[in-house]
Amino acid sequence: MREGCSVAENFCCFDSSYTLSVFLHLQGASAEAAALQISDQLQLQSLPIRQYLETTVVTLLVNGLTHLVKTRPDDPVEFLAAYLLKNNPKKKT
Repeated sequence: MREGCSVAENFCCFDSSYTLSVFLHLQGASAEAAALQISDQLQLQSLPIRQYLETTVVTLLVNGLTHLVKTRPDDPVEFLAAYLLKNNPKKKT
C-alpha cells in the first residue's frame, strides 16, 4: 500500500486487468444470485393455488394457529400476526 492513500486509491493502483477481473467476478456473482431469485419467484408464481399455499405459508400458519389455540390470547388476530412475523422463515435480517 502507498503511504497516505485510501484503500480505494490503493486498490486502483493494482494491475488494471486484475482489478477488472475482480470487478467482473463480483458483478457475475450478483447477477447469478439475482437470476436465481427471479427464477424462484417465477416458479412460485406458476404453481397452482393449493401447491403455492402449501409451499409458502401452510406450515407456518398451522404452527401459529396451534400456538394461538394453546394460548387463547385476548386479541387472537394480533397474536397470530405477531407469531407469523416473528417466525417467518424468509425474514430479512
